[in-house]
Amino acid sequence: MNNKIKILAISGAVREKSKTAKLSKISRKYFDQPNVEYILFDLQKNPLPIFDQTEKNLKSENVQLLLRHARKADGYVLISPEYHGSMSGAIKNALDWMDYLDDIDYFNRKVVGIMGGGGSLGNSGATIQLMMAIRAMHGWLMPDVVMNVQKIGTALSEDDLVEESYKLRMGAFARNLVNYTKMFKGNRDVFN
Repeated sequence: MNNKIKILAISGAVREKSKTAKLSKISRKYFDQPNVEYILFDLQKNPLPIFDQTEKNLKSENVQLLLRHARKADGYVLISPEYHGSMSGAIKNALDWMDYLDDIDYFNRKVVGIMGGGGSLGNSGATIQLMMAIRAMHGWLMPDVVMNVQKIGTALSEDDLVEESYKLRMGAFARNLVNYTKMFKGNRDVFN
């Protein structure tokens, strides 16, 4: 059995100078662990066409890149800002591409964590919407599912989280997601 764990993080923050995009880049250092490959799929740099079930758009280079990474993923981190009490349209669009056009159930029996920040109630609306989508797509939400940075505007430096409490939570979030993913990867047949 291959012991390397592949985590696919999908960032739905597409605004220029987005704090959530910065958080997604910072998250990489917390997943820098032995035998872990952390792939950050940035929807700002790799925009997807609007989901419409057409062959033309399915053949889009960025859609195919996302699906290639998703086929190899053992676990996921979904990263979204909160817009109007919900997840970003970019992350919703990515989920649509992953769910509807292939015969593979990408989230089935795989662990998913959610990350974000800001929002009127600290990203709770986006978190709830993402949790509902992952359950509908048969993913397993880890017990400590959320890494939420409430005051994201002041919580980030250039290359890390500012507050020690956020650093500790991010470290625990990354370790737990990797550990749950290892557990599920080794026992996929048990979790039907």
